[in-house]
Amino acid sequence: MATHARVLGRLLGRAKLVGYTDLCNTAKSHACV
Repeated sequence: MATHARVLGRLLGRAKLVGYTDLCNTAKSHACV
C-alpha cells in the first residue's frame, strides 16, 4: 500500500510539473505575440 501511494504521488508530481511547464510555455508564447 505504501509503495502504491508513493507511485501515485510521483505520478501526481510529474503531472503537476508537466502542467506547470506547459503553462509557462503558453505564457511565453503569448508574451512573444
